[in-house]
Amino acid sequence: MSSILTLSFLEVEKRLSQAQKALLFCFSKHQRTNYIDSYFLWYEGDTNLDKINLESDNYDFELAGIIVDGNLTCEKILNYETDYGVNLIVLGHLNADFIAVGGQQVFVQEDLTVQHLFVGSYNHGNLDVLGDFNCPIVVLDDYDCLVRGEFYGNVLGWGKTIELLHDGETQYVPDGDYDFEDFFDEPYLNAWGSINFSLIVSDIAHDIDVLRKYVLNPETDSITPEIIIESSKSSVFQGISTDEYVGVYSTKYKSHITDNSMELSILEYDDSFKYSLIGNQVSVFHKNSEDTEFVKLTLGSNVYRKAKRVLLAI
Repeated sequence: MSSILTLSFLEVEKRLSQAQKALLFCFSKHQRTNYIDSYFLWYEGDTNLDKINLESDNYDFELAGIIVDGNLTCEKILNYETDYGVNLIVLGHLNADFIAVGGQQVFVQEDLTVQHLFVGSYNHGNLDVLGDFNCPIVVLDDYDCLVRGEFYGNVLGWGKTIELLHDGETQYVPDGDYDFEDFFDEPYLNAWGSINFSLIVSDIAHDIDVLRKYVLNPETDSITPEIIIESSKSSVFQGISTDEYVGVYSTKYKSHITDNSMELSILEYDDSFKYSLIGNQVSVFHKNSEDTEFVKLTLGSNVYRKAKRVLLAI
């Protein structure tokens, strides 16, 4: 069992090399005054923990970070808050089963290995790995991730991907040939392809499997006539038929309604969805910027699942 020291900012600063301090956000010149009155929890030597909660609200306000002066093995490392949190600095290797973090720096001086899932949410936080990063599924939701070794796994997300820094040159890991729907069921997905980060963190904390495999249930997964009829009453469709899209922020809507048919269309950036109801028959179509025509969707497909979330989000 490693011993735990409570050290002031200045005491920690004396223990770190110039190279280490240059890489750590909390020791950067423009942040130094913000942390000067803070303290750190310093774990001496290799450390094994069941869980690390990086929520600032769980600690004194003055706690700036947790530093492990050795290797860290931890089942779960979690942080609900995407705006801020307790920094985590590992001066050796870090091995974990799950990591889901938001608003703080996570720094690993050697290799980072995550057995199941890494999720980083929002641009107030970042991950910096000096060694290799091994993880089968990495989800980055507008989150910075810099790896100075190699990356082994699949990355998908919104806004950003993994940066590899080799000999001063930056390369970007391409998104894996996957959709969020390949790894998550509906509770963990929002309408336009982003993740329900807080629910993912909560369920990991409560030992609920967030990587459930999707199994089609035609009765519950279908877009029913009732869903289309109810959606058509929304103010975004203006309550009338129109051949022109009506904008609501970045999303645009139009509807074409007759006595025995209804067609609702939703456009968001490069994705267009069309929902057709004729009599009691529902058909769903999709088109992106590269398509010239709408393509009919198959019940249970990833895009169909997204089309339902988009319609239900109105």
